[in-house]
Amino acid sequence: MKRRKQLSLFSDKRNSREWGGEASIGKRKSCRPLNSQKYLHIVLKSSHAIKDKTFSHANNKGMVHSLLKTYLSLCGITLYEMALMKNHIHLLVQLPNRILFQKFLRIFLGVVARKMLNAEKGRAGKVPYWDNLPYTRIVEKGRDFINVVNYIKKNVLDSIVGIDFNDLELNPLPAFLSNHPPQILGPPTENEIFLI
Repeated sequence: MKRRKQLSLFSDKRNSREWGGEASIGKRKSCRPLNSQKYLHIVLKSSHAIKDKTFSHANNKGMVHSLLKTYLSLCGITLYEMALMKNHIHLLVQLPNRILFQKFLRIFLGVVARKMLNAEKGRAGKVPYWDNLPYTRIVEKGRDFINVVNYIKKNVLDSIVGIDFNDLELNPLPAFLSNHPPQILGPPTENEIFLI
């Protein structure tokens, strides 16, 4: 007789820390995992952010940044890192509690959508401005936190420079120098000092 596998009380670690985004399409809604003792990486994405309506456009960047700071402070949420990309926003925050986080999402997402679409309050558009539910992932203290900070900073560099740094294989030395070790120079002599 074949034994049935016992159901696990805990799901795998990755799924219990992530929620929303494209992965949530077609899945049953569940409670978003949040932890006020840890950090939270939030990604807000909109496919309507194109041309002069991007979050990183000069006309919109200041507005989105000031709205973000206003509503984060209103809800008592601590911001550690932020990146305004063309069609999405990265946030690394620490939350006081679930109710204030829900309040922040409801207010900030609604106000940004209204401002970007030049819409009036109470008049919803035919198509939702935000693509999916906001993606969130609980970030552990230590290495995980540093990795997320570096990921957000790398995204900012990618958008400024226009190069995907993941595709590059960076070699610190040019090919003609790679076979020869660098020459270590001693302290300058008196004659060299006068030449400078």
